[in-house]
Amino acid sequence: MVKNRITHFFSKSFKLYPILIYCIFAFSCSSTLNYSIKKKRRYFQKNIALILEEANLNATIGIKIVSLENSKTLYELNSKRLLIPASNMKLLTFASALESLGPEYFFKTIIGKDKENIVLIGGGDPTLTSYNLDSLARVISIDKTNIDTLFINTSILDTLDYGMGWMWDEGSDEFSAPISAITVDNNCITFEYSPSEMGEPAQINFSPYSNLISIENQSITVNDTLDYDPFRIDRDWVNQTNKFIISGEVLRGAIPDTLKKNIYNPRNYNAELFEHFLSSHGVKTNHIKFSNVEKKIDTLIVHESKPFWAVSKKMMFESNNQIAELLLRKIGYKAFGIGSSQSGSKAIKSFLFNKVNIDTNFLRIADGSGLSRYNLLSADQIVNLLVYMNENHFTEYFKNKLPNGGSKNSGLEDRLVNTGDNVIAKTGSLSGVSTLSGYINSEKHGPLAFSILINGFTGSLEPLREFQNQLCRWLVKG
Repeated sequence: MVKNRITHFFSKSFKLYPILIYCIFAFSCSSTLNYSIKKKRRYFQKNIALILEEANLNATIGIKIVSLENSKTLYELNSKRLLIPASNMKLLTFASALESLGPEYFFKTIIGKDKENIVLIGGGDPTLTSYNLDSLARVISIDKTNIDTLFINTSILDTLDYGMGWMWDEGSDEFSAPISAITVDNNCITFEYSPSEMGEPAQINFSPYSNLISIENQSITVNDTLDYDPFRIDRDWVNQTNKFIISGEVLRGAIPDTLKKNIYNPRNYNAELFEHFLSSHGVKTNHIKFSNVEKKIDTLIVHESKPFWAVSKKMMFESNNQIAELLLRKIGYKAFGIGSSQSGSKAIKSFLFNKVNIDTNFLRIADGSGLSRYNLLSADQIVNLLVYMNENHFTEYFKNKLPNGGSKNSGLEDRLVNTGDNVIAKTGSLSGVSTLSGYINSEKHGPLAFSILINGFTGSLEPLREFQNQLCRWLVKG
């Protein structure tokens, strides 16, 4: 009897032994992992505190750094505080467009025929050029010498030329070029200027040519730089016209140079430009009419852009605002049948909520480029997106379009040059705003996702950028 009880006891004990060993092992590993994370966090806290102290920035700073090996937070400072992201907003637009449109998406501009009429249907193509428009006109001229009415259909987008929250005094620079369903040469004019005879105005050429453009040339050619008045070209944006005032001085002997300036009312400008190209190929147009009524047409020509993955490099490297705004409206159109910043914002929020698991009640999206000061995001939200895209099936497309340290024609061209592809990130800047978010390969801590948002400072951007650079260099070396 006693022997049976002893045997039963040891039999139960041996059955429980593996479970006991597993629990001890799991608890031990969990404790080791937690200890390791805590130790790393203390290490990050100590070293980043020293970098912050040395930088001595008078600004509001939000930072988050996460390990991509285990999704553990290694450091955070004001990480949930909502701040203006500037062009870091493009990370959201780019990721949403990849999910919505796919990397092989093509923008299409369509030419159709309706009896004796021609219909030009805009597709929001950010890469359409005056050369492309001229080529379309040339193809039409093969079969037609007279058009009764040229219908311009821009129904894919709304008629607002600018992003929500863009400052009224952004002026005529390329970065704030207006948005339209038919966008030609980024809705900009290219001016070429060169010196003339002493005391005479600079020589000016511009393209593409349009009767809607007028020039007032107040510039002067000078022989020296004493009390030099810099050469400049400004569109009369206050009165909302396409009159360009040219002023300042050009040094005699200087080589020709170029400036790009945006246009007012691109809908009218690009319609007139197309009529001009038709006329140059011997096609007379009797009337131009803007009509968003869907007509039954015979498709004559379809012009396709490069695929989206190729177009997106300009947006992420050169931080092209116009491409981002056209994408915002495009994903809004696909999701809700309305190409507006509101529908695009709604589509991005839906993506963030459903796919990235971000509570969109605690952010604000006004435009797709980050030029608007109405946008509000946190470092935590941006890093959550970066972690999601790191594990996403589009991760290679996403990461390959982020510039690395020292990349030519990017926001990092003169920054983090010695870190190479150990840092890939999107920059962002407005007056009082400097941001940097992306990925880092750390020699000591493995792959990381990070976001550094800085708001509320005055003066030069350089001390803020140097702090960001210093932090990234430390993260690479650890």
